[in-house]
Amino acid sequence: MSRFADHKSDLSDALAHSNAAAASIADLLAQLRPPFKDTVAQSDRADSIVVADHDYFDDFLNTLPDAYQVLARQSMYGDFFTFYLCDAVLKVNGKGGQPVYVKLAGQSSGRCSPR
Repeated sequence: MSRFADHKSDLSDALAHSNAAAASIADLLAQLRPPFKDTVAQSDRADSIVVADHDYFDDFLNTLPDAYQVLARQSMYGDFFTFYLCDAVLKVNGKGGQPVYVKLAGQSSGRCSPR
């Protein structure tokens, strides 16, 4: 007990900080509850659509292009992708609905040189 008495100020500070941390977390959870409730409701709606047409969804996943399967393999090592960007082009609707292509980035040398 004497050791506790020697550290009574440290213990009271620790309890006060723990109480403040618990209050902060409770406040955060109170703020997150409404959007999280809506997300769960929407995910239930999406899940029911997939379950109702599971044959189509299974076929869709099995017939994805090879590029998507490569993407899935890339992400298996973490929450990042390793790609080399040669061109980035943005396609937007122009006058009369005609597509307009805006080049955002590009490189024509090194790995991106024409073969």
